[in-house]
Amino acid sequence: METSAAKQSTALYASTHTCSPLRIMHIITRMVKGGAQEDVLDLVVRVDNKQFISTLVTGPSDGPEGSLDEKARRLGADICIVPSLVRDISPFKDLAALFSLVRIIRAQKPDIVHTHTSKAGIIGRIAAWIARTPVVIHSPHGHVFHGYYGKSTTFAFILLERWCARLATKLIMITENERTDHLNLQIAPESKFTVIHSGVDMSPLLDHELSRGVLRSALAIPEDATLIGTLGRLVPIKGQIHLIDAMPKILRSAPKSHLVLVGSGPLEQDLKKRAEELGIAELVHFPGYREDVGDCLRDLDIFVLPSINEGMGRALVEAMALKLPVVASSVCGIRDLVTHNVNGKLSIVGDAASIASAVIEFLSDPNDAKRMGEAAFRTVVPDYGVDTMLTQIEQLYRSEADRAKV
Repeated sequence: METSAAKQSTALYASTHTCSPLRIMHIITRMVKGGAQEDVLDLVVRVDNKQFISTLVTGPSDGPEGSLDEKARRLGADICIVPSLVRDISPFKDLAALFSLVRIIRAQKPDIVHTHTSKAGIIGRIAAWIARTPVVIHSPHGHVFHGYYGKSTTFAFILLERWCARLATKLIMITENERTDHLNLQIAPESKFTVIHSGVDMSPLLDHELSRGVLRSALAIPEDATLIGTLGRLVPIKGQIHLIDAMPKILRSAPKSHLVLVGSGPLEQDLKKRAEELGIAELVHFPGYREDVGDCLRDLDIFVLPSINEGMGRALVEAMALKLPVVASSVCGIRDLVTHNVNGKLSIVGDAASIASAVIEFLSDPNDAKRMGEAAFRTVVPDYGVDTMLTQIEQLYRSEADRAKV
């Protein structure tokens, strides 16, 4: 859904920039199914192709989350696969990836290299610097400064980010809190940062032709059940274990409740085992990864995002766009989206009792839940749409390219 302001800005922008297209090279470690990768795909295939020629450079998209490679090709993306560009730290492969990226950048001579996520951001920025790319932009899509690694590894990443920030022309933060975290850690001076929200395509979500009941029917969940759920990769950082641990307390207050964890990932068996240990396995559902996000969310009564760390939370934006009552961890970018008891509820990070209490409060006061759902809708639709993101990033590309020519 593109706002009238965004349309006017796009028209004005296009009318004042009629020079030759800029060549943009996007670099990301892997195109698995995830929020950062969806953003990158939008930037590659949705930007104005009269003004920008985009290339996507990525590593093998291996993993239980599933790959976006075929979707990207189907949408016409120009993709270059670098086999040595992998997510895990591997000195030999990382050096090989660096040499490969330098070779590709020198051969294609992009006007702008735009790196995404931490690992690709480090190697990609160094490669762009070696290849003397005029403009280098980096999007962390969140950060790895807490919740991912131990103290020593985290400190090493902080030092690397500080050094690599010097190689970037601009750093794009998806929320104000992400920018604040980077500033507090002295990653770069304030002038290097700009905030552009991750963009979500609202149109499929707000398609009123779609109806409630698809997910419940597929999982044989009774129509009168209270359905609590979340969407995301089944990995430790997403915190689904704490949502499962919250269910016994929720069930004591709302016995007809069911929990659905939409997504795939390496923790699936561990999460199923935890549900069995708690004696609630028959009430916890794992439908795997699903493309029909709108159908899944539309069936929920309450959406919960129990993440340990989150740059913004694409699924959270989608749930808020559908006016769902939301409970989310009080971390980083989530606090930019959710104001406690105004448009949702914030829970203590990693605290099952806090999650349960917030859910029960919603269930005990449906009118308050509806009020907050309406407020959530008003929060995200104007500022978190994909067209707004594209307009702002296109403007950033042009302004930085123009500045590099001076």
